[in-house]
Amino acid sequence: MQPLSKLYTNSHYPLTLIYKDKDGNPIDITGYTSKLVLRPSLSSNSVVTKTATIDGPNGKISFVIEPTDTVGILGEDFSSKFLIGATLTNTDGHVLTLLQTSVEVVENIVPAGDD
Repeated sequence: MQPLSKLYTNSHYPLTLIYKDKDGNPIDITGYTSKLVLRPSLSSNSVVTKTATIDGPNGKISFVIEPTDTVGILGEDFSSKFLIGATLTNTDGHVLTLLQTSVEVVENIVPAGDD
């Protein structure tokens, strides 16, 4: 997955990560869980929280941000920087940070259902 630099509201975003060892081979993550959050700032609550679908033997972690997840998160603003992050939790409860970065969230000027 390439990090998102821009996320348009009311749009569909499939995000996939492959957890690999140092040689590039997928690591079996059967039984692991993963969570992705989007929030306006470190001190704010998450506005989007997604649980991943895990393909354990292939090390595949898949999230889908649905159009309805982002409707209205900007309020009256046209765009704003948000923080996005994801963690992976193994079967012993140890948490690994997969990513944390900022993303510009931009209001989609052609919302779904607009004819």
